[in-house]
Order: sequence, then C-alpha cells, then structure tokens
Amino acid sequence: MKYTDKQLIDFLEKEFGCALVNDDNGHWALSYCGFQNVVVGKRGQDVQTSFFIGAKEWSNSVRAAIIKEIIIREKENKKKKTGRAK
Repeated sequence: MKYTDKQLIDFLEKEFGCALVNDDNGHWALSYCGFQNVVVGKRGQDVQTSFFIGAKEWSNSVRAAIIKEIIIREKENKKKKTGRAK
C-alpha cells in the first residue's frame, strides 16, 4: 500500500513513546526500546535518551522506516483480532 506523507506523519503523532532515529550514516528507524528521564509539565525540557535498535530495524529512508512500523502494527492488530498470525 502507498501511504501519503500526511498518513505517515499522522501515524507518528498517534504513537506514544516512539522515536524516529538517524544513525548519521543515512539509515532511519523507529524505536520504542529506550530510556529517558521523566518529563513533567507541559513546557519543553532537556531530555537525555538512549535507544537500542537492532540491525534489521534500520531502513534507507524516513518514509521506509515509518512504513515498516505501520506494517508491523497492522500485522499485530490482525493477529490480535484473529488470535493467530497470517
């Protein structure tokens, strides 16, 4: 399926605890596996983060990284609904 840039951004805005990460070598990934200090209040604050991203999680573009995660989520949702993977 082809996704519009709006759909990709909307997906990111709805995800909780997701980080879009670049490895400074042209690769991108979405990560949910990381640590950061607790942010309190509504104002922006300094945050220190640390992530683990497996080698297979990297993509060659921002769009590809987001689409990869959308597909993973869709498969997980389908599995939850049917009770098994397809």
